[in-house]
Amino acid sequence: MRKNKQLAMYFKKQSGHKTIRQYVNKEILNSCNLGAPGQLTVQNNISNDKLFNISTVLPLGFVIPTCWFSCPPLAGGPKSSISRRGYSKAGGGAQCRRVLLNSSRFTRRKAAFTLAEVLITIGIIGVVAAMTLPTLVNKYQQKQSIAQLQKVYSVLNQAFRRSEADNESSIYWDTSKGTQVFFNTYWRPYLNIIEECKGTKIAACAYTSSTPWKRANNRQDGYFLVLSNTRTPVILADGSFVSILTSSGYGSGTGDTDEDGNVIYDETKNGADTRIIVDLNASKLPNTFGKDVFLLERVAGKGIMPYGYNKDDEEIDANCSKSGSGYMCAAKLIRDGWEMKNNYPW
Repeated sequence: MRKNKQLAMYFKKQSGHKTIRQYVNKEILNSCNLGAPGQLTVQNNISNDKLFNISTVLPLGFVIPTCWFSCPPLAGGPKSSISRRGYSKAGGGAQCRRVLLNSSRFTRRKAAFTLAEVLITIGIIGVVAAMTLPTLVNKYQQKQSIAQLQKVYSVLNQAFRRSEADNESSIYWDTSKGTQVFFNTYWRPYLNIIEECKGTKIAACAYTSSTPWKRANNRQDGYFLVLSNTRTPVILADGSFVSILTSSGYGSGTGDTDEDGNVIYDETKNGADTRIIVDLNASKLPNTFGKDVFLLERVAGKGIMPYGYNKDDEEIDANCSKSGSGYMCAAKLIRDGWEMKNNYPW
């Protein structure tokens, strides 16, 4: 390409013409004593001399990159020639080491990638994507889970406080009339519910199992989805599943409360229960505590709190781990500033 520019500049400088064609037509034909349009002898590398019309040999604006020109000598006079550094002189007509006629090579070629280069680049991008995509997906899912939990946590707290304002402190909320009356009195008016999951120990609300959840350690959990006179499970307007417990047989309270109104739990006894099960995306997977399933509890005078909120960090970390149940993962998230740190069981 550099030689093309050099030759073009040389022709322009020598002739004052704007194009190589104008210069060659005037200077070569005239000095070679050829009449227009004239014919120019071009010797190629293959065989035999050939005659070309000068207009065909040098179309407007074309540059012959490796050619040099020499005119036949006039009778009794010196030969007329045009040469440039890198281009040799010779007699016997206009000769070229290489003539590229009617070819795209006469024009400036645009830079482009080869097919091999494109395929290699695509391959590298694919490898990098395969290495980084799972991490990016996990990060997105973690942030989405935290945001949904924050929303449900806020909705339940607002409903709880409004109910306490209308129905006095939750310490005095009456559960003796059954779960349905309890829910209809203290919760239903304050929640935007689109479906109530009714039944006994059967699947409901699109779940395929009566005990659909797994613990953080990947073991099957024993909480029932629906169980008459012990809980009221519903689907809220945002698609989240919420089960309000009043009593249970697993890890329930004895019926006693501490000085703050918290139910005293005894893993070996049946009784009152203030826990709330939240499944952020309802029946959709993974249905695992700490990922999309969380455990909260209602605390008189404080509101809705994460289960285990009053435990120390060591106990919470042990529970919310890959070897624990994951019941206290909401408490861990809140203590860690709503972030899933490296020791979080995701």
